[in-house]
Order: sequence, then C-alpha cells, then structure tokens
Amino acid sequence: MLAGRLRGRSRRVRLGRAVDVLALSAASATALLAGEASVVPIALTLWGLTVVFLAGARTILRLTERRGGRLGDLIPTLVVGAGATGDRIASRLLARPEYGLLPIGYLDADPIPDGEQHGHGVPILGGPDDLVEIARSTSTRHVILAFSSEQDQRMVELVKRCQDLGLAVSVLPRLHESVNEHATIYHIGGLPLLLLAPVDTNGWRFAAKHAIDRVAAVLALLLLAPLFVAIALTVRQSSPGAVIFRQRRVGRDGREFELFKFRTMVGHDTGGTFAPAGGTAPGGIEGADRRNRVGRWLRRTSLDELPQLVNVLRGEMSLIGPRPERPEFAAQFARHVRGYEDRHRVKPGITGWAQVSGLRGQTSIADRVEWDNHYIDNWSWRLELRTLALTLAELLRFRDDKPAASTPVAVAVVKPALKLVGPAALPDASDRWFCGYCGAVPAFVAAPAPGARVCEECRSGLLLEARSEMAPNPDEAFLVLDARLTVQALSIHAERMLAVSEPDATNRPVTELLVDANAEGSDDHSFANALARATADGEESHRSIVRPRGTFGVRLRARISICGPPRATLIVLESAPTEPPLLRLAEPELVVASDAR
Repeated sequence: MLAGRLRGRSRRVRLGRAVDVLALSAASATALLAGEASVVPIALTLWGLTVVFLAGARTILRLTERRGGRLGDLIPTLVVGAGATGDRIASRLLARPEYGLLPIGYLDADPIPDGEQHGHGVPILGGPDDLVEIARSTSTRHVILAFSSEQDQRMVELVKRCQDLGLAVSVLPRLHESVNEHATIYHIGGLPLLLLAPVDTNGWRFAAKHAIDRVAAVLALLLLAPLFVAIALTVRQSSPGAVIFRQRRVGRDGREFELFKFRTMVGHDTGGTFAPAGGTAPGGIEGADRRNRVGRWLRRTSLDELPQLVNVLRGEMSLIGPRPERPEFAAQFARHVRGYEDRHRVKPGITGWAQVSGLRGQTSIADRVEWDNHYIDNWSWRLELRTLALTLAELLRFRDDKPAASTPVAVAVVKPALKLVGPAALPDASDRWFCGYCGAVPAFVAAPAPGARVCEECRSGLLLEARSEMAPNPDEAFLVLDARLTVQALSIHAERMLAVSEPDATNRPVTELLVDANAEGSDDHSFANALARATADGEESHRSIVRPRGTFGVRLRARISICGPPRATLIVLESAPTEPPLLRLAEPELVVASDAR
C-alpha cells in the first residue's frame, strides 16, 4: 500500500499535466464547434471541473486505503537496519496503520547494542543473510531498506534477492532529510540523479500566503465580531480577571511577540514552575486543572484561539504554521532537540500540520519538530488547503476535553505492535499447572515429567504452568500464543465463546480473533500495550478490555501474563459462567449473536 502511494504520487503529477493538456484541447475543440472566439473561459471551466472530480476521487480512494489499514489488512514488513532510522520507520508504521505496513522484525548483522528488542516490540530476527528463510517463515511481503552497516554492494544484492522472491522493496535514500516532495529524478546515462528543490520561505509564494492570511483574518474578524462579543461577555461573567490572556511566544526568526487568547482559567497557578516530562512539549493542562466551565467549553471547541486572528492581522502569526512556544521552553528545546530552530523559518500558525496529525498538548517534542519541518520543507498550496481542511474536520467533531497526556507519542505508538516473547525460562513465581484445552487443574503439585504432560481429564491438552493468580479457572476461556503471538492453544470455553475450533485457530495471529475494545481509552492501556508489557517481563500481571474481531458492543475483560513451558503468552478472557455464548461464526468475520435462555 505504501509503495502504491509512492508510485501514485508520481502518477498524480503526470496526471495533472495530462489534465491541463486535455482541458485545453477539449476547450479548443468545443470553441471551434460552437464558433467561440476565445477558448479561455471554456478551458478554465473544463479545467476546474476536471480538478474537482479528480480531487473527489482521490479523497474517496485515500479514505478507502485508510479504512483498509485500520481494519487490519496490514502487510507483514521487514526493516533492514536496526539503528535509530530503522527504529523511527517501525514506530511510524506502527503509529499509522493506514500506511498498510506492519513491521514484524528487523534484519541487521550488527544491531545497536542496547538490547535484543526495541521499545515498541519489534524484534531483531537475524541478519540480511537470513532474508530468504525469515521472509518465508513470517510470510513477509514487503522489505524496507533503512541505514545499516552493510556495504552498498551487499544492499544492491539484497534488493535483487527480494525481487526474486516477489517482495516489494522500499529504499530510504541517503540524505533523506534534504529530500522533499518537490524533488525530481532524472538520469545521466544509467545513473539516476535526484534534483533537490528546496522551499524558499522568503520567496513570493510565502509573501502571497501571508497576504492571504491577513485578508482572511480581516474577513474573519468582521464576520465573527458578534461571537467575539458574546464570548468576551461570557468570560467576564464566569470569573474575575481579564478577558484576554496574553503570553510571550517566539515567532519567526526567533523574534518574541505577545500571543492573545480568551482566558479559560481562574486564579493563579500555585504549584510552582511547570516542567514537562522528558521528551515532551508543554501544552494542554499544566499542573492543577484550573479551567472553569466556560474555559473547558472554549478549549474543547478551540474558540479560545480566536483572538490570535489579531496576531495574524498584525503580521506576527499565520493561519497555518508551527505552533509558537514560550521563550524559556524554546531556548531549552533549541539546545536538546535537533532541528528545533528550523521551525522559526516561517511565521507560527494558529493551527499546523503537527497539530492536525495528532501532536497536540504534551506530546513528543521531537515528533512535533519533525512534522513542523516536514510542513515547511514540503510546503505547497495543496498542503496548505489540506491542513486547513483537517483543522475544520477536527473542529467539527470537537477536541478532547481531557487534560493532555504526559507521555510522549513516541512511547505510545504501539497500536498494532505485538511484543514477541523470548526463549527465557519461566520465572520461579509461577506455581500452578492447568490443562491447555479443558483448563482442569491436575492433582499433583510438583512439575510433571516431560513425557507425562497430557491432561488426564480430557486426554487432549498439554499441561501448562502459570502464576496462580493469573492461571485460568476451569470455567474461563483462554488462549496460548507462541513467540510470534500466533495461537497455539485454544481452550474449550474459548472455542465456544469465539465460535472457532482449535484446529482452525492454530497458527493464526491473535489479532484475527481479538482486538482492543477500549477504543475510547488511551493507547497506554490498549490491548497491544498490555501484550507488550506482559511479555516483556513476568513480574507483573496486566489487564485489558478486548472484543472478538468483527463484533461491536462486546467487551471482555482479559488478563495477560506468561505461561510455559516453553515460555508463551497466556490470555485469559474473564466472563461470568452464567453468560450465554457471545458469538456465532459467520463469513467472513465473527458477528454477535444472542442465545435465548
């Protein structure tokens, strides 16, 4: 899907040129047939209609691609290079399933020395020489070549091997920080060259942008004057204090200015100087929540930002651009965050590309800088209009009224990530045996002999060991997953609950049976993160809310831990024994059904 999007971008450029030529040709022919003296009005009309219809078709296609990615149609992908760049690629793909690629492992003969697995749960499966074997065993369909210690000639050979295997290949170019969407490829003989086209922030395009910003600000201030008056009166009546909140911010070229907002808080912060968590930007609710009822509504609807139209009119801000920061934090981030001062090449904005991409409040400052610089380096009128459209879409559904999270986005990007379990021995804290099919508890206390692990009750399941408080009760449904988090054992109650037999479930990814049901919750408590935490160590138990894939309204409590031998992941679905079966099997997915009692 990602490769298709990359190819689609170049096709869209060629298609745009073809549209211009076609519109002019059609206009000329129409004018000749109609006896018109000028083809300009007809050409403009045909060109405008064509662009509108093409834009609508592209929007529908993009929404379809994103929906497909969210529904789990993800392509297993290997990342060659386990360094910082490969780690960023995996994090981005995990955070944005709409790209359609699911990183399942790294290939690197000389990985970074900070452990066998990365924080988001993607393991190092081997070196580039193991590509063929690993690709076949993991059903890999896509390979991304990031930076690694391999020589360039070895990487060229690796690309050929991937092509021989029928795998799609994406290559991260060297000097990728200098490559934007305006770059073009041309050839000198058989040598491809990439022509870089930097964006001139002092050129006429940005001058036109700022002129349009000021005109739009004047019109908006005139049209919204009654709303300004109503909000001002409401703020004045809600609590004592000034209507307009003023704060020093850093603008273009590091110049400071006074930013305006409607006041949303009461009193003064007595909790001392606020310090954001490591790696995060300030914003949102800092310290004690001092918002009043009107302030909560203003922030949820973003109406507190309206006075910044005055900043735009004064030339201090733009409608769209990086959000301005306070001087004390800007100086701190400039010292510790690479590329932070590059954001000051343009005027700050009321909204920005980072904000519409989910980086609001106390989120990762490094990610925010990356998104802001991407907006500047790839600026175009199309990107400007897209940012504006995404801002309007977010305003129409209103923003979250909760205080901003205190953890960086980079820490909580493991939405579809599933931590693989290593071959380490089971901790000594595990002290209860149970059958992996019927859940029966054997009479013995000591560990059984290796050849005597078949359950005496059902004569089908193998005996497994887990911590007593995490082991399933005989009436609970549970699943056992292997190191790749594919189902290896399914209890008899899970068969009934999920409407799937153990033979049909074996060797299937657990995400084909269960997904996170806490859609309204934070990523920190998602099913994927619970799996990652539970398999990362055996000292803690973790709980999550899940639902069978393809169902809606079904919520099951799940406790997640490890079991063995060999070491595996145990998922126990907690449900009352009096509950009816929740599901019945229907093609192509599981659906909710009710049993009459």
